[in-house]
Amino acid sequence: MVRRTGSEPELKKLRERIQQWRASRRGRGMPPELWADAAAAARRLGVSYVATALGLGYAPLKARASGGPSSGAAKSTAFVEVSGAQLLTPSAAAAVRIEVVAHGEARLTITLPAASGLDVAALVNAFVRA
Repeated sequence: MVRRTGSEPELKKLRERIQQWRASRRGRGMPPELWADAAAAARRLGVSYVATALGLGYAPLKARASGGPSSGAAKSTAFVEVSGAQLLTPSAAAAVRIEVVAHGEARLTITLPAASGLDVAALVNAFVRA
């Protein structure tokens, strides 16, 4: 269990800083230094306790406390361009993968070229009935 005794003065000061920011609303979101202090307190005292004490949302605080995507860390973004022709026209290397699990344990995995003439439905039906 987390010991919260002695944390009241720390949270009171942080709550006052957040209230001052809310009163002035400089910028769009809460400043990173306030989030960092709240996240550090949440790691020590618990997310729910700190979120309630500071009047912050549980989910955003939890994400920042755990170092998740909202933690303010640098985010890398990438863009991959795919033309519609690549998606609509099957290539010679295109394959279809089918996986069937029957009776909770038996597993059948089939990887076929896209233009295969195999009757997959009959094969799966025979597998499931076996």
